[in-house]
Amino acid sequence: QLSWEYSTDLFDAATVARFAASFEFLLSAMLAQLDAPISSLSCLPPAERSRLLALSGKDVAGSTSLLLPERCARVARLHPDLVAVEDGVTSLSYGALDVQSNRLAHALLQRGVGRDDFVAFCVGRSVLLPVTALGIMKAGAAYIPLTAEVPVARVADIITDAKVRWLIADGEQRHLLSGCGATVLDLSELLLDAALPDTAPALVLVPEQLAYATFTSGTTGRPKGVMIEHGGLAAIGAAWDDIYQLALKGDRWLQMANANFDVFAGDLVRTLGFGNTLVICPRAVLLDAQALTAWLHDERITAAEFVPAVLRELCAYLEESASSAPPMRLLVVGSDSWYGADQARVRAAFGVSPRLINTYGVTEATIDSSYHEGQETGQGMVPIGRPFAG
Repeated sequence: QLSWEYSTDLFDAATVARFAASFEFLLSAMLAQLDAPISSLSCLPPAERSRLLALSGKDVAGSTSLLLPERCARVARLHPDLVAVEDGVTSLSYGALDVQSNRLAHALLQRGVGRDDFVAFCVGRSVLLPVTALGIMKAGAAYIPLTAEVPVARVADIITDAKVRWLIADGEQRHLLSGCGATVLDLSELLLDAALPDTAPALVLVPEQLAYATFTSGTTGRPKGVMIEHGGLAAIGAAWDDIYQLALKGDRWLQMANANFDVFAGDLVRTLGFGNTLVICPRAVLLDAQALTAWLHDERITAAEFVPAVLRELCAYLEESASSAPPMRLLVVGSDSWYGADQARVRAAFGVSPRLINTYGVTEATIDSSYHEGQETGQGMVPIGRPFAG
């Protein structure tokens, strides 16, 4: 006989009863399939599974047939002159992004990169960030993002753990990373090779293929890599489109997250997968509320995903300076706790026009799992809401 002890300050009886039913269901499945890996078994009884699926709303499975590189290529065919990415200095159209990422993919294939290989990159915050990520995926490989802030010793650990043979770098990073254990490739030299084809490689990506891997922060031990498949990325992209209404919206999406966070992959999907513009924010601007306010206005930003700390600082500056907020349509908040008082402050600063959505997710579940849209009152935490479809 199994009994459950729990804190009534944290859980009610109904919740613990569901935990118990799920655990019993999993134990029964293990006994019925003794040779099956535990990871292949479900812990959700049919009734609970149906209840959770009903919460996620409509089925978006039909929207996931095209994977991210294919979605970008389709926009490039239909709207080649549409601006895909900007960094405050340089811009690339969808046509140019497609050509440059194709050329990079061919350069990698010529060097022996193959399906599900890991290719790391350490590239500055410029239009070449999405070029690099897409080029790696178009070569059939999965990217591992690194940044200049990652210590060289940790880079070496990641290279060893993931068995990375190639690392793409630009600028002075090429020299700093020369002893990391992988072959360091100069991004500029790769793209300048005049012999490379402009067309996409003759490869067919499948949903089960790896798109990228990110390494967790390591707060509970040594950082471990989390591998994400193209199918998962396509599914969350379709779910975002269902809620955020992304397709050819003309959004100018502010890209703030470091490339080694999974939100960076989300920014790629929400813009380049749907014909919007990715606007890469310089790190110095992001850390200065006054400069960020000016950037939002000057770059005509319409949508962004903020971490709470940055949005709080921005609202504080708008209040203290009596500055006008930019006319945005969508404010997404994620990656940390968010409170009703924070929401009220955003509404006071930005007015009622922008949609304000709180999201929650873990790296292992492809960026976002749930969302909440609605005004909260009081000082409590904003709910994580209901599941995204898919």
